[in-house]
Amino acid sequence: MDRAYARLDVMRNRAQQRSAEVLRQGRGGTHQARHDRDAFVRSSLYRLEQLDAAEYGLVFGRLDELDGDVWHVGRIGVNDDDYEPLVVDWRAPVAAPFYRATPLDPLGIRRRRHLHMRGRRVVRLDDELMDAAAAQSGDVVLVGEGALLAAVARPRTDRMTDIVATIQREQDDVIRAPLDGVTVVQGGPGTGKTAVALHRVAYLLYANRARIEHLGVLVIGPSARFLRYIGDVLPGLGEQAVRLARIGDLAGEGLVTALDPPEISQIKGGAPMATVLTRLVRNWPWAAVTEDDWFDLRESMLRTLLSDEQVLRRAGRDVLSKRDLEALAAHRGEGWTEADVALLDELDALLARRRPRPRRPRTRRDDVRIEETLDVLGLDAGMRATAREHMRRQVESESGGPDDVYGHVVVDEAQELSQMQWRMLVRRCPAGSMTVVGDLDQAMRPDPLDGWEQLSSQLPGRLRVFELTVNYRTPAEIMSYVEQQHEITGIRRHPPRSVRFSGHEPQVRTVDEQEMVATAEQVVSAHASSPGTLAVIAPERAIGRLRAALGNAVTCLTAREAKGLEYDVVVLVMPEVIAAEDGGAALYVALTRTTRELIVLRRSTGT
Repeated sequence: MDRAYARLDVMRNRAQQRSAEVLRQGRGGTHQARHDRDAFVRSSLYRLEQLDAAEYGLVFGRLDELDGDVWHVGRIGVNDDDYEPLVVDWRAPVAAPFYRATPLDPLGIRRRRHLHMRGRRVVRLDDELMDAAAAQSGDVVLVGEGALLAAVARPRTDRMTDIVATIQREQDDVIRAPLDGVTVVQGGPGTGKTAVALHRVAYLLYANRARIEHLGVLVIGPSARFLRYIGDVLPGLGEQAVRLARIGDLAGEGLVTALDPPEISQIKGGAPMATVLTRLVRNWPWAAVTEDDWFDLRESMLRTLLSDEQVLRRAGRDVLSKRDLEALAAHRGEGWTEADVALLDELDALLARRRPRPRRPRTRRDDVRIEETLDVLGLDAGMRATAREHMRRQVESESGGPDDVYGHVVVDEAQELSQMQWRMLVRRCPAGSMTVVGDLDQAMRPDPLDGWEQLSSQLPGRLRVFELTVNYRTPAEIMSYVEQQHEITGIRRHPPRSVRFSGHEPQVRTVDEQEMVATAEQVVSAHASSPGTLAVIAPERAIGRLRAALGNAVTCLTAREAKGLEYDVVVLVMPEVIAAEDGGAALYVALTRTTRELIVLRRSTGT
C-alpha cells in the first residue's frame, strides 16, 4: 500500500512538472505550436484530475489466484519504474474476477480481499475464500458482503458516491456490456441502476477511449437536483469527458419555463407530431420569410401551430384525432414546456434542410472534422453516409456541427421519455450507442411502455436488455410494506429482493389534514439529530405549505421531484392523495426513496 501511494505521488509530481514546463514556454509560436501546447496542457490537467481523484481509496481490493499470482485492484492503474503493476485499474480485464467470481464459479481465484481505508491507512480487511461447499443454493450471492452492507448502511449525503469497491456480478454484466447497440437496464428501486450506468460510462471510456472520448458522453437525467446529486461520481472515477443535462436542455438551456397538463404532454410527445411538423414546414409561407426571420423561425412556427387553430387543423388533419386537435386548440400555455423542446428540436432538423443558403459556408476544415468524427464512430458504409449528411446540415445551420454529436448517450429514468424526445436523442447519437436505464413500474407517463422492446422501432441498433433483481438500498421492512400496497401502486413486476434489514419498521400515523403540516414539523424535529439525510415527500397541493413551514433547511419534494434520489429518513405525507392525483407509480416512487426509516402520515377519513 505504501509503495502504491508513493508511486502515485511521483506520478502526480511528474504531471505537474510537465504542465509547468509547457506553460513556461509562453503563448508565442506558430498556430500549430500553440494548438499542440494547449492540447498538451489540457491532457496534463486531465491526468492530474485523474490522479487526484484516485487519492481516496486508491486500492480497495486484492485477488489471490490459484496459480499464486496476486493482483491489487484500485481506481487507476499504477506501475513501478520497471512497469510492473502495483495496482490494476478496476476496469482492466484482469480485475474482472474481483466483481464476478463466486464460490460456484471462482474464475481461477482462491481468495478475494476487500480493503477498508481511512486516508492512506488500512483499517479493516474482509476476506472471501472461493469455497464451493460454502455456497448455498437459492441464496443471493453477494460479492464482498461485509463491504457491501457497510456501504449501503452508511448515512447518505446530498451527493451520490461511487460503488467501485462493491460492484456486484449482475451489475458488472451491465457495466462491461459491449459499446455497440442499445443496452437497456430494467431495475426496480434500490438496484443501483443509476450508479451502474455511470460506472458503465467510466468503463466504456477506458475500454473504447479512442472511439468515444473525442465526442464525449451525454448523460440525461430527470431533474437539475438529480444531476447535482450524481455530479461527483464520474469525476471521482477520473472521467471528465461527460455532459450532464436534462432532456429539456438539449435544444437550448433555459427554454423550459412552464408545465403541460398530462394530456397535452402526451399529445405533443407522440410520434404523429413529427408528421404534423413536417406539414407545418411544407405549408409555411416561405415567400414572406426574410433572412432576419431565421433567427427565431422555429419558435415562431411552433407558436403559430399551437395558437392558430386553422394552422393546427391543416397540419394535423388525418394525423391527430379530433379529440387531440380540440385539446391542443383549447390549451393556452405560457412559456415553453419540456414537451415543446422536442418539437423545437424537430423543427431545427426540418429547417436545416430548407434554409435558402447556409448561415455560414461549410469549409474544408469542417469536412475534415466531420470525417475524423466518423472515423472515431466506426460506422458501416450506409450509416456513415447518413451521419455525414446529418453533420453537414448541422454545420450549415445555426445549431452547430459535430459538437452536437456524442459517442455514447446514457438516459436515466428512460421510462418517462416520449417518442418525440427519443427522436431528439437519436439525432445526437448517430452511432446508435446508448445505455437506457429505468423501471417500467415507476413510469408516471399517462401512456407508459408495456415493455422495453417497444423502443426497438425508435432506437438505432439492437436492444440488449438486462434486469437487476437485487435491492441494496431499501430495507426489507420497507419493501414488505410496499408489497402490501400493490393494489394501490399497481406494480406489475415482482419487486427486487432486499438484502438487508434496517431494524426500523415503517411508522404509519393517521392525521387530520388541518394538522398535517404541524405533525410533519414534529416528526422532522424529532429526527433533527439523526445521522444522514431526511426528506418530506408530499402531494403537489401540500408541498407549498410544507416548504413555507419547514424552511429551506428541510428538503420537501413531490414524488416526481424525488425520482432517482434517496434519503436515510423519508416522511411521506398523504400517500393516498399522491396515488389519487399522480397515480400509483408516483406512490411507488415515494415509498421507496428511504434507506433506513419511513414515516407515513395518512389523512384521516372525512378530512
